[in-house]
Amino acid sequence: MSQRASKGLALLCLMGLSINALSDSARVLFVSGMHGNSGKVDLIESAISDHPFSIEQKSAQSLGEAREAAAVFSQYDLVIFNAVSQRMTKRSFDVFAGAVAQASKQNGVRFLAINALEDAGLNQGLESQHADRLHVYFDNGGLDNLARMADYLAYAVLFPDGREIAEPIIFPEVGIYHPDYDKKIFADRADYLAWYAKQTENSQAPTVGIILQRALIETVQTDVIDLTIEKLEARGYQVLPFFFELSPRVSDYSALLQENGKTQVDLLLNFRSIHWASQRKAEFERFGVPVVQAISYFSGSAEEWEQDPQGISPGMTPFVLVLPETAGVIDPTIIAAQDAQLQRSSVIEYQHDYLLDRVEHYLALKTKPNAEKK
Repeated sequence: MSQRASKGLALLCLMGLSINALSDSARVLFVSGMHGNSGKVDLIESAISDHPFSIEQKSAQSLGEAREAAAVFSQYDLVIFNAVSQRMTKRSFDVFAGAVAQASKQNGVRFLAINALEDAGLNQGLESQHADRLHVYFDNGGLDNLARMADYLAYAVLFPDGREIAEPIIFPEVGIYHPDYDKKIFADRADYLAWYAKQTENSQAPTVGIILQRALIETVQTDVIDLTIEKLEARGYQVLPFFFELSPRVSDYSALLQENGKTQVDLLLNFRSIHWASQRKAEFERFGVPVVQAISYFSGSAEEWEQDPQGISPGMTPFVLVLPETAGVIDPTIIAAQDAQLQRSSVIEYQHDYLLDRVEHYLALKTKPNAEKK
């Protein structure tokens, strides 16, 4: 940058203007903290090719000290702090509260802590109705919501022009997913079964319940789940893919699986890591069906997994092996590997087929006469 340009930028700062304040385009910075959801930010970025703003992503660690962070913030019109929860937001970003105050006061930069709206030190200059609306778009995620969030950022926040922006689509905390359903998610089993009865030719076939994270739907990373659904249905089985909120005070999801106390699925195939194993164990025992564990390898590609003598990502071992075993989950099997750059999982075909073969054998065992069992 030339000396003259540097002086010009400095003058804008002294005048209390962000660098882009006199431009017909704006710059938005997403700062990721602990467990920030970069997948959602990528989806927003993919939706803004014809919008009058750009998006950049930085990690909290890359910002350096508070003074350096203030200089970085001053280059943007809006800074969004992206961490998974209010607690993680505080841990990741409270150190920048002084830099936030400085950039807001001196340069007119607006700030949003997307999952900690009550944190006054990290939310500056953005009207509460805008903060609330942006949070709902981001929290629910999915292609439609994040495209609408891009519209809202452009035409309600950065360059308001009075146009109507579609409302957020609110996903339930507990629900059923199917990729062939146009809205993707059902809030209750009755609606799902009414729809699914029209999609399947064999309503008496065994049913596999598939436990997944809602976050996969939010970030449009359901490829592994979708292929599992496709292959199970091709083998003649029915599926009931469902999600629930992961917390110590989780909402009761038994209504998705049981009717009058009787479990309506024949096996559960779990794609989630296990937390609070004692709680999961009590639930699984109440359902009374086998729970089989599907695992993704998070330390590299399928080829790297094949060369890894350990075979399990070290940081995930407690959550995909130890705690699941405590909860009574069986047959932990690697079925996918995550691309480090794309942050997307791809199926390892022969492993995936092996696991589905095991599922098929368990289902056959359920109806096999005892005299024929070995």
